[in-house]
Amino acid sequence: MGSGRSDYYYGMMPGQPTLAASQSGWYIYKTIILNPGLSDQLVNYLVPANHVLYLCSGIISCSQPGMQIFIIWVDDDVLMVCYYDQLFTFPIDSKGGYKITAGQRLKVTVWNDDNIDNGFYVALVGFEEYLVS
Repeated sequence: MGSGRSDYYYGMMPGQPTLAASQSGWYIYKTIILNPGLSDQLVNYLVPANHVLYLCSGIISCSQPGMQIFIIWVDDDVLMVCYYDQLFTFPIDSKGGYKITAGQRLKVTVWNDDNIDNGFYVALVGFEEYLVS
């Protein structure tokens, strides 16, 4: 059995996404501490003109154990609603990213359904593509 690196090792770039020249990586990370029974919109992102956002995955967490809820919206349409206990990771769509076009607004709302203050953390990942007109 041979030792060392495989033949294709130098042709690979582990951990590096392969994006076209018109594409760029996109992410957003927000935190907040909410009082019991309150909600807040942590993410409110407007996709710029001549761009398309492909939302691929995310992580939503809470600082204390207990059932919480979040909603991901695109404009006024619900993309995802979920109850979770402390940590929830997800792909948005098993076939790839969810397409959000120019002028649409991505929003994430979290609720503190607990009887104590909690910290909430939202991280979303995807990529934006510039549309040549």
